[in-house]
Amino acid sequence: MKQAVIAKIIVDMLMTLLLLFLMGYQLWGEVAHEWAGAGMLVLFLAHHILNRGWYKSLFKGRYTPMRVFRVLVDMLLLAAMAAQMYSSIAMSRHVFAFLPLDGKMALARRLHILGAYWGFILMSVHLGMHWNLFLGMARKRTGKTVPSKLRSSLLFLMGLLIAAYGAFVFVDRDFPTYLFLRSEFVFLDYEEPVWSFYLDYLDVLEGRAERFARDPARIRKAEEGNKMKRNWPNVNVPAEWEKKDIYKPVFLNRYGYYELRRQNTPEERGRNFEENYFQNYAGQTYAKEYPESELAFIRNKIEERELVIRENLQKAGKNPEEGYSLLDIGCGEGFLLKHFYDRGVRVKGIDFGVYALKHFHPELCSCFEQGDMMKLLPQMAARGEVYDVVNADRMLDMVPDAGEDGGGIPSAGRNGIWPGDCGGFSERMNSARTY
Repeated sequence: MKQAVIAKIIVDMLMTLLLLFLMGYQLWGEVAHEWAGAGMLVLFLAHHILNRGWYKSLFKGRYTPMRVFRVLVDMLLLAAMAAQMYSSIAMSRHVFAFLPLDGKMALARRLHILGAYWGFILMSVHLGMHWNLFLGMARKRTGKTVPSKLRSSLLFLMGLLIAAYGAFVFVDRDFPTYLFLRSEFVFLDYEEPVWSFYLDYLDVLEGRAERFARDPARIRKAEEGNKMKRNWPNVNVPAEWEKKDIYKPVFLNRYGYYELRRQNTPEERGRNFEENYFQNYAGQTYAKEYPESELAFIRNKIEERELVIRENLQKAGKNPEEGYSLLDIGCGEGFLLKHFYDRGVRVKGIDFGVYALKHFHPELCSCFEQGDMMKLLPQMAARGEVYDVVNADRMLDMVPDAGEDGGGIPSAGRNGIWPGDCGGFSERMNSARTY
């Protein structure tokens, strides 16, 4: 066998293995993912250099329908890979971080999702179109050159079974959602077994069908089957709850939601958050220690938040690279504060209690002010404090009237809290435990 042919086979095998590795981002981490992507870039260039004769043949010979289809697939695959390369470099935080790129992160993220999913499908089709070549080499290696009806029938049946399974998992993992960008954020299951993940992707690469990323429905099914292996704390239900229906004293408010008739006073609410909320919480939202998989989920959600914030700042005419400020209302454990603080953002957090922040990020207490936001925000505005971004997680359900302008939160215009053009409230970000 010629050296050029051997080199092509080695490069193609390495690209296939790297492609599988790259699709399992949540299994190996960000740093390994970036280095593998850089390796894929090198192999991609080598693949085209070794197959440069393909470009020379494009304008020769007659174009049959099959040839048109093959060229179309290859051109689309080339476009998908180009989108992957650009977006990977633009979003890089490790391998290509030294490059002075100031591209739009939101655009790069969209291209990366489209390139990954369409590229994976087109790659499977590309391999399928060359499958007979691989089968021919396998026959020569094994000496099975004489046709066999039994062998052909068994292989055909195996192909049907693989195709059926591939079609099932393609729908089961909601692959079309990402192919058509109906969601710009991929849900990654950090606790899925490696063998389960790659079993499906190997099926795809055999040229049959594909699947990718767990959606919330799968997570709920996994929770029901106890596949997440979480040890939920036991909740001690007060005896008086069992004697009466605690949801009776409610009324339907003007926004269409049921509301308690007798609500805690501001003093009672403040005392509960300051003395009890984090210290003695026995539910499924907070904990004093989180598993690494849940911390990874939290970091992923915060990174998504950062992309949206940076894009909105740019739309408002402010360059995020020149620095900005962020106020986190109800900062809790301080995970979001820590993320932005480490990136040089001027941060401040406010909350009823300081216990959670002291427990998880005591170094950020100097960036914290304790108290009720209904009182603190007017005071901060009077002091002339201004922030480019105001973040509020799980906070609107704590205000007296969430339907009022600004969610019932005191606002102070351009000279207080947020400057108007850049500011605003971000949406709710739950922990993995509430999905």
